[in-house]
Amino acid sequence: MRVVPAVELNRSFARTGNKSATVWELLTGVLRHLWATHAHEDLHVIVDRQGGRFRYGRALAAAFPGVGLRVGLESPNHSEYQLEADEDGARRRMWLTFAEKAEERAFTVALGSCLAKYARELVMGAFNDYFGARQAGLAPTAGYTTDGRRWLADAAPALAALDLDRDVLARRR
Repeated sequence: MRVVPAVELNRSFARTGNKSATVWELLTGVLRHLWATHAHEDLHVIVDRQGGRFRYGRALAAAFPGVGLRVGLESPNHSEYQLEADEDGARRRMWLTFAEKAEERAFTVALGSCLAKYARELVMGAFNDYFGARQAGLAPTAGYTTDGRRWLADAAPALAALDLDRDVLARRR
């Protein structure tokens, strides 16, 4: 898990032209890391369904070139895949399950969701502390759309003084 700054998301949206492609790109980065560090342990990864997609075979094959891919069940609420390769004389395997409402099916996904929310709160706390120290009386924000727009308007003097572009602070999609 990692926090993805708004500026990184906006750059990816501009490059891919698509929020779904951006999310998939970020997810495959995590999956590649897991493959590189833990696939020798016969890893099983459970992922929440990605938007309206329920077929991931082609996208996984593109993300893992040279790795064997076995497609299992593919349905609107549950899809399964196995990646397997022999690398440096060791077998590597990773099972992937994409499931609708995965947090209700797997404790690890629910825990990951809680940790992501906690990380978001920590980041927003630091964000509010930073800007609050630069503009007296600036009310903090939770960062959600309506309040985020209010905050951007209220923080205009601090943002101008820091010469910060909106894309550094707020995602476009």
